[in-house]
Amino acid sequence: MAKTNSTRQAKQSSLRGILDRLLDRLYPRLDWFFLLRPVVLIPVWTTTAAGLGVGHWLSQSSLLWHAAWNWGIFLLFIGIALITGAAFIRVQLQAGGETEIKGYPSVLEKGSVSPAKARRLSWIGLVLGLVLVMPGGWLAVLAGATLFLIWGLIYGTCYFLWKGRPAVETIIHALAGVALFCLGWAASGAPLEGSLNLAAPYVLAFASVGALTAITPGPRYPADKPRPSTNTITISLAIATIMVVVATVWGYRNGDPVIS
Repeated sequence: MAKTNSTRQAKQSSLRGILDRLLDRLYPRLDWFFLLRPVVLIPVWTTTAAGLGVGHWLSQSSLLWHAAWNWGIFLLFIGIALITGAAFIRVQLQAGGETEIKGYPSVLEKGSVSPAKARRLSWIGLVLGLVLVMPGGWLAVLAGATLFLIWGLIYGTCYFLWKGRPAVETIIHALAGVALFCLGWAASGAPLEGSLNLAAPYVLAFASVGALTAITPGPRYPADKPRPSTNTITISLAIATIMVVVATVWGYRNGDPVIS
């Protein structure tokens, strides 16, 4: 009986050792994945899908419900993911400077990704992302480049300078929302006439989420920058709530079955 238990324990120890070695090899690869900020893709893809659906609704008088696989749409969303990831790599790099990363995430400081590798990955992601959105036409490429300009260069360069300023962050994320909606709209092939009116509710909804970033500092906020005050939190929540209400009313006014 004792021998059986000893054999079982030896097998469990061996399996645990194999699993630990596999995880040790997997974790550094995950550093590259999380560097792209995949959680941001939830509102990003939602806003793009809204532009795609509303554009199709305007041009075809019906909502876009794809039951079949569509490579064009798949590549569009992958391209947007790469552009967004490239932009937020820039944000993470600028959070602590180009040579020494003191901000977040820790993957750049303690992980397997150096700042130099992260910069290369950012530019590769941008170029590849723009190539993948090309089937959407010149408007899609222009919107993709604008998205990187807004998030990766403007917002990324002034990240901590604007942190805690809800009005400024709301404007920045609203502009990013316009770019994302235009990416979906361009892929739908709809005419540009009437696009701003239909896009406005979605942009407001997207910006309301972005406004909340003003009250979410990183885990190691710079000592020379004050943390969000109670007034900042109150203002951010008020702005977000107002924009959601306006977006809903605007959607009803447009007769949009999705946003309303």
